[in-house]
Parts: sequence; C-alpha cells; structure tokens
Amino acid sequence: MTENLDPRHDAFIHALASQAILDIIAISYQNFSMDQGIFSQDAKNFPVLKSRLIQKLRSDLVLEKLVGFMTDRGHENSKSSLTHGINIIMELVRRYCT
Repeated sequence: MTENLDPRHDAFIHALASQAILDIIAISYQNFSMDQGIFSQDAKNFPVLKSRLIQKLRSDLVLEKLVGFMTDRGHENSKSSLTHGINIIMELVRRYCT
C-alpha cells in the first residue's frame, strides 16, 4: 500500500499513491459512522476500528515502513516521501484518532 512512497520512486508516483491512500481514508470514514458499525466496543468499552483496510494502514508495520521512507534522506525524492507521508499520517490522526 505504501510501497509507492519509497523515496527511490518519482515524486509523481508519490503524489498518485498519496492521493489514492487519502481517498481510501476519506471514503472509508464517510461510508461509515459510529452508528453504522465502523467501530465496535471491546471488552474494556474502547472503540475498535472494524475496517480491515484502515486497520492495516494504521498497523505498526505499515506506519514504521512509511516513517522509514519519510526519514530516508539518501535519495533524490526523499522530500516528496516526507511531504506525502506527513499528509497521510495527519489524515489518519484527524479521522481515526479523536
């Protein structure tokens, strides 16, 4: 999912991948609400996200990979990876970490 944000890729690829991920986040959030089942209650009554796609995007593995791309300064397009990665993380926080 986030592999296209690797700084070895062109900035145009970063922009396309970022927009696709941002669209997935927005559509997933708009299609569901807490009343319609995007969240369920776990044993401790904390909301648990049910969308597998968003769960995967928010997983430690994916976020660690994304942050790794964002902090890799060894390539020409590292600034693009950083910029687009920040946008994705900000949108995840805005939509799902309130």
